[in-house]
Amino acid sequence: MGKEENYAYLPIKDALEAIKQKVNLFGVITEYGLPEMSRGTDWFCTLKVMDESYQGHGLVINVFGESGDKLPLVRSAGDIVRFTLVMIDLHNGKINVVFKKSISTFALFEGKSSKSFIPYQASSSYTLKDPEKDILTSLRTWLLNYQLDSGASESILSLGKITEGKNFDLVCKILTVCKVSKDAWMLFLWDGTDTPPLSCQTKLNLELENPLPLQPEASLLPRDVLCEFPTVGTVLRMFVDQASEKLALQLPCRWVKVIDLKCEELFGLWCSHLKPSTRVRILSDEDVVVIDRQRVYEDRLPSKWDRMPSSAFPWPSQITETDHGHVPFATLMDALTYSEKKFFDGYPPMDVLTSKRNTLLGIAAEDDVEDLDAPRNPPWGCIIHRESSWTPVKNLIILAGYAHFVIHYSNRVLPLQANKGSGLSSSFVNNKEKEMTITPVVRISDGKIVVKGQTILSGVPDNVISTSASNSGPVDGIFIGAQFEESNSTHVVSLGTLSNVRFLACFRFKLWWMAQKMGYEGRDVPMETQFLLLESNGYDESNQVMYTVLLPLIEGPFRSCLQGNIENNELELCFESGDIKTKASSFTHSLFINSGSDPFTTITDSITAVKYHLRSFRQRFEKKLPEIVDYFGWCTWDAFYQNVTQEGVEDGLKSLYLGGAAPKFVIIDDGWQSVGSDPEKLRNDCKSEPSLRLTGIKENDKFKNKEDPALGIESIVNIAKKKYGLKYVYVWHAITGYWGGVSPDVEEYESSIKYSTESNGVVANDPTWKIDPLVEHGLGLVNPKQIYRFYNEMHEYLASAGVDGVKVDVQSVLETLGTNLGGRVQLTKQYHQALDASVNKNFPDNGIIACMSHNTDSLYCSKQAAIVRASDDFYPRDPVSHTIHIASVSYNSVFLGEFMQPDWDMFHSVHPAAEYHASARAISGGPVYVSDAPGKHNFELLRKLVLPDGSILRARLPGRPTKDCLFSDPTRDGVSLLKIWNMNKYTGVIGVYNCQGAAWSDVGKKNMFHKTQGEVLTGAVKGSDVHLIGEAATEANWKGDCALYSHREGEVVVIPNNAALPVSLKILEHEIFTVSPIKELAPGSRFAPLGLIDMYNAGGAIEGLNYEVKHSTVLPEVENGYVGDAPVENESSKGMDRVLMKIKGSGRFGAYSSIKPSQCIVGSVAVDFSYDSLFGLLTLSLDQLPADDGSKVQVVEVML
Repeated sequence: MGKEENYAYLPIKDALEAIKQKVNLFGVITEYGLPEMSRGTDWFCTLKVMDESYQGHGLVINVFGESGDKLPLVRSAGDIVRFTLVMIDLHNGKINVVFKKSISTFALFEGKSSKSFIPYQASSSYTLKDPEKDILTSLRTWLLNYQLDSGASESILSLGKITEGKNFDLVCKILTVCKVSKDAWMLFLWDGTDTPPLSCQTKLNLELENPLPLQPEASLLPRDVLCEFPTVGTVLRMFVDQASEKLALQLPCRWVKVIDLKCEELFGLWCSHLKPSTRVRILSDEDVVVIDRQRVYEDRLPSKWDRMPSSAFPWPSQITETDHGHVPFATLMDALTYSEKKFFDGYPPMDVLTSKRNTLLGIAAEDDVEDLDAPRNPPWGCIIHRESSWTPVKNLIILAGYAHFVIHYSNRVLPLQANKGSGLSSSFVNNKEKEMTITPVVRISDGKIVVKGQTILSGVPDNVISTSASNSGPVDGIFIGAQFEESNSTHVVSLGTLSNVRFLACFRFKLWWMAQKMGYEGRDVPMETQFLLLESNGYDESNQVMYTVLLPLIEGPFRSCLQGNIENNELELCFESGDIKTKASSFTHSLFINSGSDPFTTITDSITAVKYHLRSFRQRFEKKLPEIVDYFGWCTWDAFYQNVTQEGVEDGLKSLYLGGAAPKFVIIDDGWQSVGSDPEKLRNDCKSEPSLRLTGIKENDKFKNKEDPALGIESIVNIAKKKYGLKYVYVWHAITGYWGGVSPDVEEYESSIKYSTESNGVVANDPTWKIDPLVEHGLGLVNPKQIYRFYNEMHEYLASAGVDGVKVDVQSVLETLGTNLGGRVQLTKQYHQALDASVNKNFPDNGIIACMSHNTDSLYCSKQAAIVRASDDFYPRDPVSHTIHIASVSYNSVFLGEFMQPDWDMFHSVHPAAEYHASARAISGGPVYVSDAPGKHNFELLRKLVLPDGSILRARLPGRPTKDCLFSDPTRDGVSLLKIWNMNKYTGVIGVYNCQGAAWSDVGKKNMFHKTQGEVLTGAVKGSDVHLIGEAATEANWKGDCALYSHREGEVVVIPNNAALPVSLKILEHEIFTVSPIKELAPGSRFAPLGLIDMYNAGGAIEGLNYEVKHSTVLPEVENGYVGDAPVENESSKGMDRVLMKIKGSGRFGAYSSIKPSQCIVGSVAVDFSYDSLFGLLTLSLDQLPADDGSKVQVVEVML
């Protein structure tokens, strides 16, 4: 075999036709097994290989050798193998590829990341020739855009889905391997999920005499090994006999697919054995299933409830209250690997240990621990939730130091919660001795949907069914479904009559966008309603106002929405698959209903419960926000539309840079891509202009460097970053590539023209959709099997050019293209999974903005995008749109803000409504960017938004309507002002807007002006309008008094708790109030920081706040404490209080002080200040930006 030969290599697809012949192959290894003994004297291993001609799960090749070290020892899936003279045979009707040790050879090469042509292992010496090097290079190039997939099948289960005695395949990570006896080894397997609970059959008396061991292995693993284990998810033990010892030792810290596995109960724990028929295949870390398992685990880590094992639900009766309900649950692995000292602190003497144990059990020092009737006052209560029998808890060890515990022992879950007051009179409640009836807050009873005693919907049909939501977290909600006699692709069911209940509906008035609608009756609920919030009074003793959330969901391939029935005044639930071949007749979880006393908390809890149920999306607070949100930006759209050029982009950046408002990010919108229309012969006889389709993933000629055409979009990226100091460059593309999709001429993505299937609700709300060019000309839809490749190749090219992210538009179009592809939900899910994976791979800052994506198909299938456009566009030339825009973004954010940070869109700084739009963007919590044409800027306005370093003072949350505005209609009712609230670290902010005079018309199906009752409206603001203002206070016993600074008037007003300040505005007028909790330092001495008061969101500048109170002397001017709001001069010399603040940026700093300060210091230098004794307004100038020492803040000290 040492002779140099010239081999001819076949693609795998062609080789499979060469039955009974010897062939030569190159292939990518997708899976590989470790060497094992055959039934004879040989060793063997199995490889799966593929190439561009034969994709999918791969071709199985069995390799035989004299010993294990003579077989291929593959370093990683994704490596490349060269085989010569392997035999293609047919056995029992299946193709069998055999490597014969006497004549066949192999060579292993590193995968896509390598350029080497030298194998790292070969069965014989051989030097690749140029044609073979070309094959190897071609495979590596193809691999760059291919994602390995070990395959999804019914046999592959997660640990969370296993059942005792059933064979299955498992994709998992082997955490470690240990020897448990002379002849046995043990593998510890993990996939990030939790095994189902097991019933441990034992009797109490036997358990006391012969307790079950804590673990099947003789000794615990070393703590340093345990500290490397994931803290969430079951670790499954697999026993391996001595014959497989070598196999076991090669597996630690590897992702594998275990084929033909069976689990059983051992000592109350799930365990498994490596059977003779079991096969282990090592996978790549980039495998699709591996990535999914990792993502499930990463999704669970930041979540409070997702750390709970699934068997913790349904949630036990809430018979305890907790002092720290916000504290996340900790697993036993968290406690075991916790680095700080534990309650027991090592190995104390027995008397110390006994004392500490008694403290935990609530036993007084003088009591006898054996006296079961002695009163106890434990600091915790243990609630055991079981349906019937009383199961003993053995060897229970409690670790202190956490407010919450979840003890998951022998696959049983025991929540431990810190009690208020003296604790439970009995640590355990036996349901045989005492029964407790708890009425759910939301339930269906006697044909009614009832919330805390009040009927919300009456006349609920019998085919409507409900399921408790207790499996989705500690919520009192229910899931709603329906049963139908026949399978169909669409269904509508009545949920009963809705009458005399105030509601807020977020509905789609276009395919792409939502808007708000308020009303009282079922008939008023618009079609395509995706979020419904109801307000009602409970009929119990408290008569408490309750807020009920209705969330239509996706279930399997179906997506649901709500709509009103005009004739019967009913609320209806509509089910649609978007594909006439995708049918169903039974639904159980298509609508979620939950209720609570706080509207914003109830909404968040509801979305959280839905997340646990669907497990297909993540919430806003779980995602990484791209850093563009903290900087000022510019978008090319309204400046150039599709006529944008590289020169135009540079002109816009230069114009803003020279004016002193240099952006730090730019979005190059539609107009940079290579597009074209269909050839004349392929066009339909349509009235509209032919649709443009993408003809390539690179830029068009407008964005090629004139001197060096090979330097494409990288040219403008370099100019933006190096010449004008930008940090980030984003570009636009549609989720389908372009508006008309991808041209079928771009063969590698297997695009084909698909025509839309319109939703009845969308067409009813927007009749113009019927004549949309997409409907007439169709869309070039990339084959879902190639969509990851498409995204990855485009994003990889952009990233290589320095692009940091993408604005992905036209997302809702996918719902119209599901015919023959499994329906709208299935297609959307496939596209979003591929998009998420590509963005995660190519844009480290999570650089993606979702746009035209308001359908729930997209919202419930997206895990990556953290920014979403909140409403229809800013239309600079449409006067009817501006008040509607502000109302829409704020009400839509009530729903959208639970998934992503809403982006309230670009605007023009030179425009009749510029201040109106700019102030709203400043308090939105989202990105702030303009679309000014070059040379058309209002820099005085921009300085209210942008600090000299290009950063902004961004609020912490999505801006949303205040609680008292949720059910008022500020665009139609003629009496209501819109108030929007948000939070900073130490202040709140309220924006007040007159949005009357224009709204979406139910009749005209478009935005229209309407008459108003008067020119000026008057409303009122109070400190508590900022829903979470208490979180900004620095003291627990804050009384609720606030200082309100009016941005328009430049005045500060003290508002006692629950007092209100009137405000009057004309249409298109606004006012911004900074709301700061007042700190009482001493009787008569009160203080509240306001921030950089020339900025819209002044309080966003306050990064730190600390009060040092050194006296409590009554001031000479004040008798019996502080009286009234009038400030007084401080003449006390018996001591000075000090206020220390960290301020971001530069400008005019302001604060409320009831007395004149004795001194103000910036850094270490005393500075001049002004004090208005009439209003108590303290101001001083912060002229310079903070020193570039990394802190980015200035320390301001006020002496009182």
